[in-house]
Amino acid sequence: MDAITSWTGLWAWVAGRDFLSERRRRRDQALLYLLDRVAPPGGSAVDLGAGSGFLTLHLARSARRVIAVDASKDMLSQLDAAAVRLDVAPRIVTVLAPVDDTGLPSGEADLVCASGLLHEVPDPDAVLREAWRLLRPGGALVLQDFASRRWWGFSRFVHVRGAHGPMDAAEIGRRLAAVGFVVRTVKGDGSHWIAHATRPDSPADV
Repeated sequence: MDAITSWTGLWAWVAGRDFLSERRRRRDQALLYLLDRVAPPGGSAVDLGAGSGFLTLHLARSARRVIAVDASKDMLSQLDAAAVRLDVAPRIVTVLAPVDDTGLPSGEADLVCASGLLHEVPDPDAVLREAWRLLRPGGALVLQDFASRRWWGFSRFVHVRGAHGPMDAAEIGRRLAAVGFVVRTVKGDGSHWIAHATRPDSPADV
C-alpha cells in the first residue's frame, strides 16, 4: 500500500469520528450541491486526484463520462471496484497519471474538479494550468481543500516530499486568477474552502 493510500485511509477514519462527522457532512453536501449545479447533465468531467472516487462516483450518476485521474494505482483499484458495485462503471474511465500532466486531450471537459488535492502537490499552479488546458471555454472548475495549517506539521510526513501544504481562500483565489480563471466564488469555514471558477469563453469575459 503506497503512502497516499495510507494517508487517505487514515483521514477517512479520522473524519468518520463523531466529533468531525457533522461538519464534514455539511461540507461534503455543499460541495456536491455545487457540482450538481455547475455540471451539465450528460457532460464530461475530469476528477483530478480522484482517490477512491468520492466525486467521481457522484458525478457518474449524471455525467456522460467521468475521467478519474490519480497517481495511486491502489486508489484507482478501489474506485473501479466501487463503480462496479454501484453499476456506474461504464461511465467511468480511470487514468493512472500525474495530476499536473494527465496526457488527456485539451479542451474537452465540461467540468474539472478536485477535492483535497492541492495541498498534496509540490506545485498547485501546475495543477491549475492542467485544469485550464483540459476545460473547454466556458467550462467549470470546482475545488475543495484545507485552509488551515494547524495539523500540517503532523501530517506532512505521509505526503509527497515537497508537498505545498494548505492555503487559505484568499490565496487560492489569487492563484486561480493568475492562471486566467474567472473566480465565481470561494467560501470557507476556517478549516476548508470550496472554490468555483470558470474558463472564460473569450478574453473579453475575464
